[in-house]
Amino acid sequence: MYFPWMSVGYHSEIPAEVPPGIIFFTEALAACTAVHKVADFSQMGQHVKRLGIYSDNTNTVSIFNSL
Repeated sequence: MYFPWMSVGYHSEIPAEVPPGIIFFTEALAACTAVHKVADFSQMGQHVKRLGIYSDNTNTVSIFNSL
């Protein structure tokens, strides 16, 4: 995740418990984390007007598009 207005980025290793080939879970988790991080910013008084999440996984895009 990268927040350009703060010049801050985060990354995480894929947990060892996640079976190989299950990229959908990790990409969906990253997207959820970004949404929750924006909510944390709002609670700290840093209001985010727009959030863009780029993903090349159509399943990840579809689950959030259907909300």
